[in-house]
Amino acid sequence: MPTPKRYQSKDGTITWRVRFRDGSSSASETFITRKHAQDFCDLVAAAGGARARAIIREAEPDKVLKHTVGEIVDRWFEWKDARYADGRPKRVRSPYTLTRYEQLIRLHIKPHLGDKLASVVSESDVQEWIDKLTDKLAPKTVIECHSLLHQVYKWANAPSRGLAVVDPCTATDLPKAHRKRVKGITPAEWKVLHEAAREVDPDAADLLLFLVSTGWRWSEAVAVRVMDVDDLGDDGVFVSMGRVLRRDGNSFYYAEDEGKSTAATRRVKLGSEAAAMVRRRIEGRPATSLLLTNRRGSKWSYSAFHSDVWTATKLKSDGPRTRKRILQVALEKGLDRAPTFELHMLRHTHAVLMLLTGESLASVQKRLGHESIETTIGTYGTMVGDVTDAGLDKLDAILGGTAEISGMRALD
Repeated sequence: MPTPKRYQSKDGTITWRVRFRDGSSSASETFITRKHAQDFCDLVAAAGGARARAIIREAEPDKVLKHTVGEIVDRWFEWKDARYADGRPKRVRSPYTLTRYEQLIRLHIKPHLGDKLASVVSESDVQEWIDKLTDKLAPKTVIECHSLLHQVYKWANAPSRGLAVVDPCTATDLPKAHRKRVKGITPAEWKVLHEAAREVDPDAADLLLFLVSTGWRWSEAVAVRVMDVDDLGDDGVFVSMGRVLRRDGNSFYYAEDEGKSTAATRRVKLGSEAAAMVRRRIEGRPATSLLLTNRRGSKWSYSAFHSDVWTATKLKSDGPRTRKRILQVALEKGLDRAPTFELHMLRHTHAVLMLLTGESLASVQKRLGHESIETTIGTYGTMVGDVTDAGLDKLDAILGGTAEISGMRALD
């Protein structure tokens, strides 16, 4: 790495000179202050001599040598946090995403890199930062932090902004995130759980039945209205997902025509038990009213559901008259795993049972609202069994010339 050297001319003027490699030849640049010279040295180390020289000869060399990582991150976050007139975020699907960004920036980016000049942060600086995070954080969180910084640099490097000149996040060796084994509930456990829910809170039991029968996310299920239900009689009951419940700080709102991804907007058919429950709940109800409500007829709150209706844990606020909760009753009924149950396990249960009954991964992808089938395969692919004996017999017959199959032109 080059270092600034002090020079004094005959008239007493002091300058700082930096000698460096520009490609295969030696070169030098002179600066009035030592700070500018040192900034240039850091830039040579980060971007190389040729690029560093090009930067300082641009119209605004001070622009790229001025901003720290912390300053650029703040400007990026302000841009990302743009809102519509009604307060909805413009550039992210959910306000929670912004909350998560703010948390990662505050806890893991600024303390390590915030004071460094953005244009002189090197790949080795980023690697050192990632290695330190890996020692104390889960791989998934480390990857989140790196992805966020990468987003910031891509934004800052845009020609219209010119706030940085390199992206030091392109060659980082990241930890490998190990996918957790999918945890669900067996049919026998579901029977006990649902029975306990009916005893504790029939409205909660209806919500659980809807979740396990559709594989929908909590935020999708609690936003369904009566108008989202299509009762086609003998042809079945269908439910459309057209909005979700979003949280913004301490308040909640319904985001119309929006889900976790584009594929989240979907229409699914219900099984007979869930269809009967939905028919019961929509009878005589206004079209705009919520389908799944609590015992007071109001929308469900996740935190209230978890603490007042669901958890197996006894809370400090519990008194002698506190009613039992679903998992507490299920435990009393012999469901030993009840304390480990989470609501999202119902989504996994639905997906796994659909696959075990022979449904394709593509069908499950559509039903769950996954944007990419790679997500479905990565999560549930191990649940798909090998081909059947009947399928192997058909293959032998086709290869032996004793049977034909439609669609053979696809192999031409």
